[in-house]
Amino acid sequence: MDAHSIPRDVLERFAANTATREEKTAVARHLFTGCPECTRRLELKLQRRAPENEDRQEEPYEKALDRCFGRVTSLLAAEPRELLEELESHPLRRQETMARNHPRFREASLCDLLIERSRAARHRDPKSAFRSARLALLVASQLDGVPGEVLERRARAWATLGNAYRLQGDFLAAEKALQEAHKLAVAGDCDERLRAYVLSLWGSLRFDQRRFEESVRFCRDCGAIHRRLGDAHEAGRALIQEGTALGESGRPGPGVRLLIEAARMIDIEREPTLALIAGHNIVRFYTDAGRTRDAMQLYLEMRDLYRQVNDPLIQLKAIWLEGQMLAAEAHPEPALTLLLRARSEFLRLGMTYEAALASLDLAAAFAKLGRFSALRDLVGRILPIFKALGVHREAIASALLLRQSTDASAALQIIRSMAAQVKKTTWVLQRRAD
Repeated sequence: MDAHSIPRDVLERFAANTATREEKTAVARHLFTGCPECTRRLELKLQRRAPENEDRQEEPYEKALDRCFGRVTSLLAAEPRELLEELESHPLRRQETMARNHPRFREASLCDLLIERSRAARHRDPKSAFRSARLALLVASQLDGVPGEVLERRARAWATLGNAYRLQGDFLAAEKALQEAHKLAVAGDCDERLRAYVLSLWGSLRFDQRRFEESVRFCRDCGAIHRRLGDAHEAGRALIQEGTALGESGRPGPGVRLLIEAARMIDIEREPTLALIAGHNIVRFYTDAGRTRDAMQLYLEMRDLYRQVNDPLIQLKAIWLEGQMLAAEAHPEPALTLLLRARSEFLRLGMTYEAALASLDLAAAFAKLGRFSALRDLVGRILPIFKALGVHREAIASALLLRQSTDASAALQIIRSMAAQVKKTTWVLQRRAD
């Protein structure tokens, strides 16, 4: 098939919908270049076929032509998934080489699909999210086309990669990638929503780095853009980030107020998970502030929403939170079952930071029950987790001191000190909407 025409027999088969898949794709690509000669030839073929169909009351050729071009559109729309399947049939290094060098993969739609795949997998499978983000950036770096659109895709690909680095705990690489995304997002006439998205990811990164004041500023700037655009739902998302950062910085009261305001703004039908995250964090901050009765009441009211949102990670965090509340309400025995389960699952998922905090909650429950033998055994299991996290030496020393404790009050004081030390580390505290 040459550059300016389609063989007559291939075009005939395309019009009759009997062409092979390869022929259909080749014809679709060619027709979308706007070739007048081949478009005219397709019209003539459909006109000649129309009289044969009149007795059977089939569609006139104008409708048949529309149907043919609809077939072209559907063929091309399906192509990014075929390209992705082709890429994924190769080893990872070869995938990257092909995405970087092969003209076949210089498709904007493939870049968009990879970005969406990374975003969808970010909590469920951070490693897969990272691989998709890297491929998206490689594809975006090779794109041609309208400069503004290319610029936006590259900015979004850099932002997606930055978020993937963050979720893996590589904050230095995340910072560099987000700097590139920010540079591109402000350099051209980019969509303001893209700028807001980059600001949101900066807020998430600063949160995970425990730099809460900076996180709050980024979230406020992000929310201001969405309010200016009249998007209350996305402004509510930014407000959830801001309220969570305030609460984690030691200001649960202001944090809860912002989360309540955010819950009124978001569209629960559009994104029930976001409503659950807002409510979950309110319960958590109530618990931290000692308002466990209020926390438990709200948690019970949210039970249906927890069941409705079928997210294993959210369900796991709900188990952890319920264990914390029961322990705070002087019910350490039933709390043990939930805290043991949460700790075990966090370790299985490789969520070491959360496993460390759940272990300390479990240690407090053992101390309240006077089960010091179980407490000493647990401390032995906590120490490798602390070392893997790189927590301060004071926390390691406290753990060794806790191992010798036989007094509940003294043990609880040591545990609170250890929790404060762990929270000073630069690890991810909580996965949030971003």
